[in-house]
Amino acid sequence: MKKKSKFHPNNKHREGYNFEGLVKALPQLQELVITNPVREQTIDFSKPESVKLLNRALLKLHYGIEHWNIPDGYLCPPIPGRADYILNIADLLSEDFHNKRAKGHKVRLWDLGVGANCIYPLLAHKMYNWTCFGSDIDPVALDNAQSILNDNNLNNRIQLQLQKDADTLIKNLIGKDDYYDVLVCNPPFHESENDAINATKRKWKNLNKSEQGNSLNFGGRPNELWCDGGEVSFVKRLIEESLLLSTQIMWYSSIISKEENCDLLVEDLNQSEEGEYRIIPMTQGQKKSRILAWTHLNKKQRKAWINYRWS
Repeated sequence: MKKKSKFHPNNKHREGYNFEGLVKALPQLQELVITNPVREQTIDFSKPESVKLLNRALLKLHYGIEHWNIPDGYLCPPIPGRADYILNIADLLSEDFHNKRAKGHKVRLWDLGVGANCIYPLLAHKMYNWTCFGSDIDPVALDNAQSILNDNNLNNRIQLQLQKDADTLIKNLIGKDDYYDVLVCNPPFHESENDAINATKRKWKNLNKSEQGNSLNFGGRPNELWCDGGEVSFVKRLIEESLLLSTQIMWYSSIISKEENCDLLVEDLNQSEEGEYRIIPMTQGQKKSRILAWTHLNKKQRKAWINYRWS
């Protein structure tokens, strides 16, 4: 019996991993495939190299990304959950355009904190042919992301830029004639390194793998995992900057790990005279998160935006 999936209805990974197809796409994955106690094929998700190879196979099999890799220690994103984010954002964009699917190169996405993996632009382009832009404060991460684009001939659809000002998120990177339909963001969740380590220990304990200590199976550099004030502080800064760029980005969005943090952030959004916000729940296995999306444009303005930009 197939397990009931809580992924988006259009998520390619709703039925789990097709290891026969994955191994065919990436033969070196074969030696890392194991059988769990209920005789299902899987991998050891506690091993970073296994997670990385699984990602490489998923991207090759389902999205046609032939070449993908990240440096050791950088965040290795779970592909099904990242695909869910893009699918939900596509639904959001389509609402204001008579429920017509938001497809094509005229739709522009900005990934704030694109990282070494470049995953959101890759998925958005391959799933919907969107034109994408990514920014990050880490030059090493951007160099790797650029190598992925070069190796897959995607430079004409995905552009990257280094954020040199650590005190600014987006406002210094957008020109007066630049417009984006949506911004996506996976912010640093934790408030400190110690907070991140404790969360990792709790995860391993829940998985009965306490011997893993504070090792990270999905990796992550400091700027990817924590910042002063955690995700609330980061997204508050983004909300402040979005007020200055209310007519250049139609929808802003961010993953929020803790439900109670949405309440704190919504207080800031309620101070805006125009626009609206949405909280979109997401579930991947035992993990629950949500997308907080907001716009400073009213419904009439958003329809005018879409009719002008997507026609």
